[in-house]
Amino acid sequence: MSLLVDEVNGLLSASSVGLYEFVWLLRSSMPSISDEQRREYAREALRLILAQGGRRLILLEWPGEAELGEATFDDLADQAWEDPTDGTPYAAVVRC
Repeated sequence: MSLLVDEVNGLLSASSVGLYEFVWLLRSSMPSISDEQRREYAREALRLILAQGGRRLILLEWPGEAELGEATFDDLADQAWEDPTDGTPYAAVVRC
């Protein structure tokens, strides 16, 4: 878990990190686990990242970085961890 948190924190120094990217990172580091397990690990990593402070969860429009508003951890559905499609909002974590 801490490896994922560290990887995401490293990526946050350059830009936002979409929740789908958490799953991508887990696919490469843990290819044998199910997508359901990946979402559980990703959700826990996001909880730890947000608890560190100085980060917030937002909605962006794909493709791009146009901010659409705030998102909340409790409102995240399983679809939040899937690859975004053109013109749809996706959840991402950013530094404040």
